[in-house]
Amino acid sequence: MKEGSKYRWWRLATVVALMLYAPLPAAAQTTVFASREQPLAVLPALPQGLSVLDSDLCLQASGVRMKAQLCGGEIVGFVPDTDAVKLDEDINYIVRHPVTGDLYFTRPDRKGRSTLFFSHADGKKVKTKRVKLNDIEVEHPTFSADGKVMVFASVERRRSYGGYDLWYSLLQDGEWSAPVNLGNRVNSPGDDVTPCIVGDYLFFSSNGREESRHHLNIYATRLIARQVSGDTVGMLQIGRSRVQQLPQGINSAVSDCYDFVIDTVGHCCWWVNSSSGLRCYRGVLDAVTLWGHTYDLRGKALSAVRVTAYDGDRAVAMASSDVNGFYRLTLPVGRTYSIEYALSNCFTQRYELKTKTDEAGNLIGEHQYDRVLDGLPVGRQFQYTDLFGPDAVVDLSAHGVEVLQPLITFLTDNPGLKADMTLSCDLTADAEFNALLTEQRMQRLSQYLKERLPAAVRLTLTNACQGREGCSTATGESRLTILLR
Repeated sequence: MKEGSKYRWWRLATVVALMLYAPLPAAAQTTVFASREQPLAVLPALPQGLSVLDSDLCLQASGVRMKAQLCGGEIVGFVPDTDAVKLDEDINYIVRHPVTGDLYFTRPDRKGRSTLFFSHADGKKVKTKRVKLNDIEVEHPTFSADGKVMVFASVERRRSYGGYDLWYSLLQDGEWSAPVNLGNRVNSPGDDVTPCIVGDYLFFSSNGREESRHHLNIYATRLIARQVSGDTVGMLQIGRSRVQQLPQGINSAVSDCYDFVIDTVGHCCWWVNSSSGLRCYRGVLDAVTLWGHTYDLRGKALSAVRVTAYDGDRAVAMASSDVNGFYRLTLPVGRTYSIEYALSNCFTQRYELKTKTDEAGNLIGEHQYDRVLDGLPVGRQFQYTDLFGPDAVVDLSAHGVEVLQPLITFLTDNPGLKADMTLSCDLTADAEFNALLTEQRMQRLSQYLKERLPAAVRLTLTNACQGREGCSTATGESRLTILLR
């Protein structure tokens, strides 16, 4: 046995002994979290090189390849992956070709560059061969279901759009073609890494997009895009489909996804978070993004509007609009939600939304809801004028009906409020006539509102002209003063 090999086996035995017998210093521990963020196991260092080999979750920790120990579908610990060590002691990532069954793995060459190899059975012998892809560095390879497309990450800075880029190669006549950059629709000015193909979709991590805020977040794009234009469906080239950020629950403001893989057998995602170690998400990846802007009646952006999606009585997602009125929610498809828009002490309004799958074949469908919200103040008075027109008319004018509609909508959405209303009229110089006209208008207004409002809404109407000489200056004005509380 070579001296280097003796050292590697000694290092492996040391790590195993540490895991079994010696508690690690707190700073060196990395906790494994499930989707509910319950600690399950402790790793000796930040895990890297995540891959799913058959049904095993594999990774590299402290320079040693390891695989998960499962109990009831949950990770309870990690053990050294002796099969990987037998194949090559310096493996940092390993994956199986979905058609041939050959093992593809990466390891550093003499210059420390990540290099791709594959191992296949030739009779009774297992042969390992390097995959020469124009001698560019290869990290985290992944294959399409038919095995004809391989996508990987590489840091070829002379031909990149930023740091790490995603590349692809096609299997043609048993050989892999010269690699092709996936282009600037997929690759960003930052790092685009850890590709993973599942079905028609390519998943990867990126920190070069505006919404990621320089953190590595997880994205998805169709590997072969399907474009819908009217009744026409056409196939697009690899790398031409739009890129979409994965929903909340996977991504956060500080996701820091250093490594990422999807387990199609266990139906879950695994990724490495800088603060919480190895994380798992078991949920539906396809979803609908509800987004838009909130405005007031003058067209000004409304910030701090709380947007909540209810599935029945249960709130399933919530967001607040920013200074530009922009908000975004991510929801599972195929359900009908009640979307509530609320601004503290101002309004609460609800709309119904039925989420459907995306006809264009995107993983994340979209619904754009720009809302003009009729906000009314609570706790301070506001006025409506000239609801009945200039003459001694008892019924509301068309203008009055239009003006009162936001109030009716608001009180319908907020049935627990009480509305104190004071009506006045200064149509003529005769105060007694004005008081009588106001009384008749008040009764008609009360009837109009009660026919359109829930029974729970409490209305109090007061005649401001009753016994007041101040209503005899003949200004021609009528006012409805409202206090909501």
